[in-house]
Amino acid sequence: MSKDFLAKIQAQRAMTNGQTGAASAPTAPTVFDLMAEVTGHKPTPAQVALVEQVLTRADDGGLMFDDVKLSPVGLIIPPDGIEQATGERLLDFLLKMDGSIGWMIGDILAYGDNKKWGEFYKGAIEKYDRTYNTLTGYVYVASNVQFWVRTQNLSFAHHKLVAPMDEDGQKMWLQYAERNKWSRTTMAGYLAPMRNWSADDQRAWLEVVERDKLTPDQLADEIRLAAGGEKRVKPAGKFKDQLTKAAYLTNVIKRYGVELDGAESDTIKHAVKAAREVMAMASAIIEKHGGGK
Repeated sequence: MSKDFLAKIQAQRAMTNGQTGAASAPTAPTVFDLMAEVTGHKPTPAQVALVEQVLTRADDGGLMFDDVKLSPVGLIIPPDGIEQATGERLLDFLLKMDGSIGWMIGDILAYGDNKKWGEFYKGAIEKYDRTYNTLTGYVYVASNVQFWVRTQNLSFAHHKLVAPMDEDGQKMWLQYAERNKWSRTTMAGYLAPMRNWSADDQRAWLEVVERDKLTPDQLADEIRLAAGGEKRVKPAGKFKDQLTKAAYLTNVIKRYGVELDGAESDTIKHAVKAAREVMAMASAIIEKHGGGK
């Protein structure tokens, strides 16, 4: 647990008790403070009642469920293991909490699966009205993204995007996402056009993204331009987005815009007219604002 986190809790308590400006003895965070750190959310009254029944605080200040320690990036199950009954009670607790603790649900399901606990999946599906795909999704991510790779500052959904990759690829994408504060949607946008590429090729383009501060859409345009053998347009100032898109449209229309063999006459006329209008507009923008020839 970070010193900043403890200091924040102590400051909040001091303000609540009207003790601002006066020194006060540091107090240990409550189970609910720790729970908020683990889950990223303030517990609801119903969750508070549930937690009071099942969680305790370890000697080092962490949260414990029987002999299983809860951490921000998963479960730490003791080396000598736990009984199935404990696993079932823990799963009951985690599924009731749900939401921000996908790691823990995935870890306990994976553990039960490895221990061959019979109807563990089926029981969870029937008891909690969850689909098989939902629970296997938790297990897939927890099983494929190792504990030491998981990043506390990123969501479970971020990690789901990198679950199919090898460990080096996972670390690379998670590091870029954390450093640049990407949302899950933004990260998915960058990944989409190069999902099946080698890690080296992905890294080269991620360096371009950081250097040129490209958006996902701009990255997709750059990749298409590179694939078409077109030299990248070097735009000026506020016209950057328009110029990049205009250059791409001009390239596509020249190559494909009037290839309509077999289409009806009216369709061809409309397509050719639209293609010429867009190409003229794109060429005018490029010529006026720095693209040139």
